[in-house]
Amino acid sequence: MRWVSHYFGSFFFAFLTTSFIASVIIKTDFVSSVSADTDHTCQSLNLMQSEYEFLEPVPIYDQGATNTCYAHVLSQQLEYALRKQKKWSGEDHLSPYWIATAHKTEGHPLLRIRSSKLGFSSVHLALGNLRESKVCKPSIVSAGIVRTKGAISMSDEDFFFLFEKFWAYTVPSIPREFNLILDHLRQEETFLSWWTDRILERKTLQEGSLLEVFERVKELRQEAPKVLESTRYMRDYIFGECQFENLLSYHIPPLSPLGRGMFYETNTTLSGQIDQVLRGTRHSAQPAVIGYCGRVFDIEKENIPWFSFLLPRVLRATLFEERCSPHYSLVVAQKPLPTDKTGCQYLVRNTRGSLVFSKQDDCLCDLGDGRATACRYNDLKDRGIIPKKVFGCWARGSELLPEIFDLAFLRF
Repeated sequence: MRWVSHYFGSFFFAFLTTSFIASVIIKTDFVSSVSADTDHTCQSLNLMQSEYEFLEPVPIYDQGATNTCYAHVLSQQLEYALRKQKKWSGEDHLSPYWIATAHKTEGHPLLRIRSSKLGFSSVHLALGNLRESKVCKPSIVSAGIVRTKGAISMSDEDFFFLFEKFWAYTVPSIPREFNLILDHLRQEETFLSWWTDRILERKTLQEGSLLEVFERVKELRQEAPKVLESTRYMRDYIFGECQFENLLSYHIPPLSPLGRGMFYETNTTLSGQIDQVLRGTRHSAQPAVIGYCGRVFDIEKENIPWFSFLLPRVLRATLFEERCSPHYSLVVAQKPLPTDKTGCQYLVRNTRGSLVFSKQDDCLCDLGDGRATACRYNDLKDRGIIPKKVFGCWARGSELLPEIFDLAFLRF
């Protein structure tokens, strides 16, 4: 998980300065802190079971290296809410790439963090823009992506990652050789850290797909020379038909942050708030949206300095961003610790692809029968079993709660 931090850059500095503006402009009211008893006993609650009808059809996405965790989490949470309200059904899904594109090109300019890239932002800002721009029909979004890819056979997450990388090097007035561009990209630490683990394993380079994507992006940019930002091209061309009758008139519920802006909430309070979201104490039962330090699942994580507990949670994640590896996910279940009934462990839904494990923790897998079964990476590896899907992995509350800097739920 350590590499995640490289993709967030100065996001949290922008998050600090825009969180208050966002609460005013996009009308996401900060909910007052929920008190929790200090002797709170953790109660088991699993939406994978109680809400299976609405949660199971929602796909486990692989965001790849696009840095769009905020959009991928929103797409899951919104689709879950719409299915529960009987407004969404079937095999269509709400596209995270439409959510990211709409956010980076619509709404108030002050609320667009790094508008030239799909990645780097907050769930609160993105949902505010989506409520204004509406949900685009899945068939229109899919058609736009297929049309843009042409004959390229590649996952959406890898294609959009490469699309943004190559867009900056295909300015019509400044021709560049592909090999020189590739050499430059190889020198980028962020490029290599992801590239080595994923693209090379898929033998994309050897199969020539990299050059194919480059030529395709170059062709697309020459057709639209006046478009300077890749996100604006996506909005006007890839998703250009997402307007008028192709926008769905669903009411999108607001996303409400919990606590006092996540500055000085105690772990006990956060535990009580997650319990209320999962249980549906205030609104409909649903997964809890969390922004947290992804280092929780990193075996080789570096410790944040001891004095950091004196800092607000958001500021802590900002100042020690590289060690934090900020990320967004959904909490879909909780259960008591085997040896401490007052402490919880939480099931964090997978966001890195349907087969990604947390290698040092207990996870929940579909071993082929459609059921969620307890599993561990090393155990399955030793037995030569490849699960059909990894739903998510458990994190101890004592490790996860201190790393949370954002917690929210949909008001429906």
